[in-house]
Amino acid sequence: GQIENTRSILLNKAKKLVDTVLHHLDEEEHGFFQQAGKILSDKEKTSLAKQYLKEYDKYKKSDKDALV
Repeated sequence: GQIENTRSILLNKAKKLVDTVLHHLDEEEHGFFQQAGKILSDKEKTSLAKQYLKEYDKYKKSDKDALV
């Protein structure tokens, strides 16, 4: 029905938005990390890497389809 059609349209638009945002992040990521590498100390880089890995591990265990 109409609700299913509207849901399908919205889901398709949301997926396109996610793809666009992820593509943009990929482009920006390289430059960001190059700049960060120039201004952060080795100790700061190590600390941030540990924090990232901890958060990434939580993400891998989470429900990736959840909105929150």
